[in-house]
Amino acid sequence: MSTIFPRPEETELFTQRQYLPGKTCPKCKGQSIAEYPVLKVTGWTVIQKCQDCFHELESHPTRFPLGTNYIPWSSLLPEGESD
Repeated sequence: MSTIFPRPEETELFTQRQYLPGKTCPKCKGQSIAEYPVLKVTGWTVIQKCQDCFHELESHPTRFPLGTNYIPWSSLLPEGESD
């Protein structure tokens, strides 16, 4: 059991998406662009993604989207080493 995030009671989880009017997807020309935080292998990232074709327009790292200082274990691995 996690000490940082307790088990949710909801059956489905979601994040609030902020829609960005005036932006157009370069791939499908869709107008439904949303910005929201996601957890990638490299850590928390805020992305802008087309909600029609799921093309990622922009992303930038952030450390505190949920009020925590989560640093993924993978970011502590040395760069450039091979097996």
